[in-house]
Amino acid sequence: MVICQFIFDMKNQRARSKDEKQQRKEEILSSALDLLLKNGVVASAAQIAAASKIAKGTIYLYFTSKEEIYLTLFQKQWDPLFLQINKAISTPDLPIKEITATIAEYVVTNTFFLPLMIACSGMLGRSKDKEVIRSYQKILSKNLEESSQLLYKRFEIPPNKGINLFLRTYALVFGMWDVIHMPTIVKEVFREEQWTDFPKNYQQELQETLEMLWHSMLHT
Repeated sequence: MVICQFIFDMKNQRARSKDEKQQRKEEILSSALDLLLKNGVVASAAQIAAASKIAKGTIYLYFTSKEEIYLTLFQKQWDPLFLQINKAISTPDLPIKEITATIAEYVVTNTFFLPLMIACSGMLGRSKDKEVIRSYQKILSKNLEESSQLLYKRFEIPPNKGINLFLRTYALVFGMWDVIHMPTIVKEVFREEQWTDFPKNYQQELQETLEMLWHSMLHT
């Protein structure tokens, strides 16, 4: 009897039409994002299901894993970034300073980008599933390869060097955020030792550092 009720509940929770399925997927994604922003960590499938008011098993009708959910969310932020980067690269005579400013502004103004980037990086660092890691690599490579071709057309640098530039850009976006947001006690000790003062304006520091990186790699 319990099993029958479970099957009945699952059928009721399963979306029927194409529009209903898409709406259910978006609800699951929204719940996963809300949990990440609230708790600061990737949620479990059970937590996402509870927040979405569906059975845990229903999650797997739409996504293979929690990793796929968060990678889908990351891609929704990653693809628009590269649309803007490609537009900037393809604009004749647009200075490198403006291209890197486009990156820094997007990263800062799109409030979901950094939390998802950090969460996915940590999630993949703990994963032993090669297929999950391969999915992440595909998200990155699709945009990196296209943008590297645009860099080649404009700056005449080999595509593999363009990909390296974007990977270093990715590292700087993450690393600069990590430095600026070090724990307060770390910053206090460093100041007491007169070792260094931490930058305060993430967008400005990121833009300036990216500009130096892009100039060095595009003009050598």
